[in-house]
Amino acid sequence: LVSEPLNITVNGTNILGNNARIVFNWEQAAVSPSTADSLWNVDADLVVIKDIRLQYTGTFNVGGADYGGFVSGIQVNFGSDDFYADNVTAFGFNRCGINIGYDGGVTSGGTYCKRPTIHNCHLYENRVAGVSFGKTEDGSVINCVLEYNGSNTSAGTGYGFAGWSGENPKNTVLEGNRANYNWRKGLDFHSGENGVVTNNICSGNAVYGIYVEDVTGNWTISSNTINDMNDDNVGNLAIYGIYIGSADGQGTGNVFTSYVIDGNVIDGVDNTDGNGAFSIFAQSAGLAKGNIVISNNICRSNIIDGFYRGSSTATNIGDYYD
Repeated sequence: LVSEPLNITVNGTNILGNNARIVFNWEQAAVSPSTADSLWNVDADLVVIKDIRLQYTGTFNVGGADYGGFVSGIQVNFGSDDFYADNVTAFGFNRCGINIGYDGGVTSGGTYCKRPTIHNCHLYENRVAGVSFGKTEDGSVINCVLEYNGSNTSAGTGYGFAGWSGENPKNTVLEGNRANYNWRKGLDFHSGENGVVTNNICSGNAVYGIYVEDVTGNWTISSNTINDMNDDNVGNLAIYGIYIGSADGQGTGNVFTSYVIDGNVIDGVDNTDGNGAFSIFAQSAGLAKGNIVISNNICRSNIIDGFYRGSSTATNIGDYYD
């Protein structure tokens, strides 16, 4: 039982849990919360945490806001390189199971965290996300279970994986994960530069299976399985198997951005309440240069509004081609 946050400040620290369980009952401050409230705060390079279970039993939300919670299981702070988590379970936290390179807006700026690896972890029933990347470079999330994150009391949260808006995680690989039954999105990028999303299973997520918006560079979304999405689960919202592009041009502009969507299976994305369902959706406002390649996908759906929909509300799609 741990009642105050723990800090790791020595390079090369190894936490070998031997499958122990830590219960964290810290009560987050209601005013000016900080990510320093997290169970573990990592301010060092080459830190390893493995074979351990982390549970939060403190306040689940502060102030009623979607992002009111700031307590994560593991908070890796700006500039902490080569963090490695293996066989870590984290659940019940009012922010993320593992949060890397993002401080929730408490301060601005920050140095990138290089080469973080999240492997074989089980991150579930956290308020915002299982795992999130902010200012990260060459990060990977591999063979993890990222399920049931989010809450119906905060409809804007709930991600298996989240790439924070405006933080621009670079060269990210998401491979072999199970991102299922999250309240909003299975795998999400709200910003980023270059990414590979491959061989993941995204079942039963409420609004989006895979979401990649306001990014730049080269993106590959391949060999994923997205299924069991029914818009009866989320009143007054459309649902999307794969969503790419930019709704408002933020983060893209005239920067080259390329998408390859290949070999995915999209099964059971069904419009049952009249609010819309799309297997693949491209929002093209602000996209000016690059390629979109859609190939070798299998889509099985009963009632959808479109297999593919391209929408441009702010500008034309310039030099794009299919």
